[in-house]
Amino acid sequence: MKTIRKVSRAESAIAQAWSAAAPDAIASRCSLIGMKAGHVEVGVPDASTRYQTDRWLRGGGLKELSALAKIPIRGVRFQIISRP
Repeated sequence: MKTIRKVSRAESAIAQAWSAAAPDAIASRCSLIGMKAGHVEVGVPDASTRYQTDRWLRGGGLKELSALAKIPIRGVRFQIISRP
């Protein structure tokens, strides 16, 4: 049960940090899928959005997310998903 609570807290913290830190252009096109093994999983609709999101994260966005969520983030994984 403790592990489930810890995962739930981490995912809710990263979701709040994502909504606060992500630029509007990125937040409107991407969706936060969750966390797995310390990696944030982000759903993107296409390769160009993946590139823009990756540039933002490498340019300081990842540190900002980690600071706002108050949890260590090892990296980011992208999944191209189709939106209805």
